[in-house]
Amino acid sequence: MPIFIAMRTQHRYLVYKKNNKLLRTLSELSVKCKLLDKYIGESTHIYALEFSLYEDNSRFSIIKQEVDKFGLVAQIGSIFDIDDYAKANWFWVSVGEYQYPQPEDNFDYQKRSFNLDSYCEVCGIGKVQKAPIRLRTLPKQPKNDFWGIHWEHDIIFVRERAKRILENIGASGISFSKPVLHKNDHQIEDLFQLNIQTILEPGFNNYNTQELHCNAGNEENSQRELNADTIYCGRAKYHFPMIGGLNFNETIFDEQSDIVKTSEYFGSGASAFRLPIFSKKLKTILEKEKIRGIGFTPIFH
Repeated sequence: MPIFIAMRTQHRYLVYKKNNKLLRTLSELSVKCKLLDKYIGESTHIYALEFSLYEDNSRFSIIKQEVDKFGLVAQIGSIFDIDDYAKANWFWVSVGEYQYPQPEDNFDYQKRSFNLDSYCEVCGIGKVQKAPIRLRTLPKQPKNDFWGIHWEHDIIFVRERAKRILENIGASGISFSKPVLHKNDHQIEDLFQLNIQTILEPGFNNYNTQELHCNAGNEENSQRELNADTIYCGRAKYHFPMIGGLNFNETIFDEQSDIVKTSEYFGSGASAFRLPIFSKKLKTILEKEKIRGIGFTPIFH
């Protein structure tokens, strides 16, 4: 089992209904909060309270006991510190999601952009891109050098500046293609899909998460009404760990590569995708160039 020296376990709370007693309690417990409480126009009221508790706080048990009295449900996860980032040589990357691929009704975009011969509708594994991704409008986030879409979490787009950086460093195992506007099939200027061609060998250690096989009895399908006509593919994917990091065998990584994808699929329900992973060298270059729109999470061995 890997050791995470600097990792913190976070209990994050989001509350969308005003509760003055909760606010007083958090104030008395010295819990820092982010609060949005305002009206837009005369009738639209927006309220959002966000706060986090950390298990390494010596008062965590006392504070959590008081918070639990309000019946709140926390999002539990790990926060990685500077030491975790400094020691990692590889990073899972994520980008913001701003549009739905088109046509979105009944997920018809899949038929337009993907080969579905090996696709499983139950678990989401197996589709292979065959045509450009189709977007409803031009991207409206001009400051983002990296950009993404809903539903397809391993589809990454880059602006011209990021593309030029990747080409200048000679990043291997990648290519670029153009997305198109759905209404007229015109290619979108200054936006390129980053196609990652290098797939790692299997090497994920799922000591801290669940492996799910696509069948009628798995955890995700256990509450479904069984359908005799449903076809389950039997392939495996993984949930993201709630506590701890993503752990892979170090030997599967090639020092000559800067951008790769995992052999394993991750996701829940009918969502399944391979993790895009960047090298520390590439992360350092992108951060030095102040590239925007991409997040890095350390990979552990």
